[in-house]
Amino acid sequence: MILRSLTLENIRSYQKQAIEFPAGSILLAGDIGAGKSTILLAIEFALFGATRAELPASLLLRHGEKEGTAELSFSVPGKEVTVRRSLRKGKHDISQEAGSIIINGIEQSGTAIELKAAILDILGYPKDLLAKAKNLIYRFTIYTPQEEMKRILLEPGEVRLGTLTKVFNTDKYKRIRDNAAIILRIIRDRKRTYEGMVADMEEKKQELFRQKEELLAVMERLACIAEEHRKAQDVLAEKRNALAEQEQGMERLRTARKEIELAEAELRSRLLQNSQGRRQHDALEQSIAITMKALSGKEEIDAAAVPQERAVLEKEITALEQQEQRWQKDLHQQQARFQMVQKGVSDIERLATCPTCKQEVPPEHKAALKKKEEMTIMMLRDAITKAQESAAAFGSRKTEAKASLEKLRAREVMARESILLRKQLEERTRELKEKQQELLEARKAIGAINIRKAELHTKLQGMKETEQLYIQAKEQAEAAVQSERLAAVKCEGMARTKEAGERHLAALAKEIGRKEKTKREIAALSGIEEWLTSYFLHLMYVMEKQVMASIHHEFSAYVEQWFGMMLEDESISVRLDSSFSPVIEQNGYETGFDNLSGGEKTSVALAYRLGLNKVINNLLGEVKTSELLILDEPTDGFSSEQIDRMREVLDELKTRQTILVSHDPKMESFVDHVIRIEKAGQLSRVL
Repeated sequence: MILRSLTLENIRSYQKQAIEFPAGSILLAGDIGAGKSTILLAIEFALFGATRAELPASLLLRHGEKEGTAELSFSVPGKEVTVRRSLRKGKHDISQEAGSIIINGIEQSGTAIELKAAILDILGYPKDLLAKAKNLIYRFTIYTPQEEMKRILLEPGEVRLGTLTKVFNTDKYKRIRDNAAIILRIIRDRKRTYEGMVADMEEKKQELFRQKEELLAVMERLACIAEEHRKAQDVLAEKRNALAEQEQGMERLRTARKEIELAEAELRSRLLQNSQGRRQHDALEQSIAITMKALSGKEEIDAAAVPQERAVLEKEITALEQQEQRWQKDLHQQQARFQMVQKGVSDIERLATCPTCKQEVPPEHKAALKKKEEMTIMMLRDAITKAQESAAAFGSRKTEAKASLEKLRAREVMARESILLRKQLEERTRELKEKQQELLEARKAIGAINIRKAELHTKLQGMKETEQLYIQAKEQAEAAVQSERLAAVKCEGMARTKEAGERHLAALAKEIGRKEKTKREIAALSGIEEWLTSYFLHLMYVMEKQVMASIHHEFSAYVEQWFGMMLEDESISVRLDSSFSPVIEQNGYETGFDNLSGGEKTSVALAYRLGLNKVINNLLGEVKTSELLILDEPTDGFSSEQIDRMREVLDELKTRQTILVSHDPKMESFVDHVIRIEKAGQLSRVL
């Protein structure tokens, strides 16, 4: 694996920065706090995503920003990969968003966990790391913060051993033994259950033998009862045939009786109809007589001429009303003029001065005016009298015309009544003829019914014994049915007993078969139990010891090698004990890690780190990260002489790409490339 580039946006102290990583050794140079470690954390985040324990999202997103991204490009044999991850700040926390991965130019989106799965596959890491929060292989092969490595060295031996077995994947042997122990418990529990299930197998076999004997006896008894039932069925069939013959005669008897009942019912109906018809006939004759009497007193009226006469009278009345109204109107007008003239005479008598010229009116002028008005009054009286006489004359003629119209209307009503009476007379005469015909036919039908009744009674006389024979045959058939049912019940009961016995026998045989199978399973489980306890568990223990011994030997040799390369002092040496704890000997005596100087502590931690890297890469051959190494402050506390030895260490590493983080200027002469980082205010940038 070779890193190509890293692009950051709002990650910790970086606002927007692109970094190119060449092959060879690279130094990230800068003051303390400039942002060197941020680049290393961003690389891990881009590869594996944020984790709550080691790399929380809140540690990565730049303060005050809502979104941040990290995009890392790298190559492995046969693949060019670019992975992009995003962070987003919500109301209460910071979360990872969906990202993307580009493999050989083909882009694919995915969730944080989907991207991690793809990266694990590309790097050749075990797939079970997907469900784990810690990126152990990455942290122990590529990048481990120096202080974290020192912390691991100071942990209790059993804690360190537990961590390393996970890294070496040798904890699988313990998991295998634990799982085998669980399987053994399951096998033993199942054996106890199975043994309880087969404890009564011999009793079940004896019960099966007894059940077979009982079933044979039941089958013999069933054969006898079945024969009795067959005979009862034969008798029943014979009696039913006899009953069927008698039922035919009985059916003829019932038919004859039914015909008599129907004839009597029809006779009663005919007699009732005849009686009702006679009453209706008499009523019609009486109604016809009444109608003829009513017609004899009616005047012959030409009904067709009445409407024409009525129209003439109505027209005359309308004309008279118009004349009367005209004279009434004229009368009112004359009376109004008369009143006005009378008022004028009164006004003349009271007139003293002329209303126009305001001069006194002479008596002779007043007399002339009064005389003129009196002449007008006389004329108006004549006109009023004429109008009153004319209006009265037309009113009288109108009254006479209305009286004539009322008489005409009465004649019209009488004409309609005469027409209706004649129609009623014709209808009732027709009904009378029909009723007379019905009475004649009814008398004929009554005679025919009486003849039919006599014939049926004669027929019944010849069928007296039929009913008695039918009753006897029916009683015999019912007795045969009871006998057959009793035999059938016995047969069915015995058949059910046989079926129950067969079911019980089959169930017993099936149960014994299951118990035989269970017995074989007990034997198989015992074999598995013996193999697990006597061979498999011991084998896993031996394999774990051998693998761990091999790893320990190789690991300890690498630690001694790297430590000797960094600190050429024969008075001090380092080796690993059985718990992979460093054992430090100084001047022939063991001493504690805390008693070492700062440079010595760093040398032990770095030797442990490099040895662990070598062992893991050798152990996990498919891992594609063996060509990359990241060292964080590897010379912390080193003397000038020790720093000089780092050149030899870097040459010995033989990795295609090594990234170092250091603020020691002397380290710049040991590497192929230097990436300088500075921080101004709260913003880091690459120079």
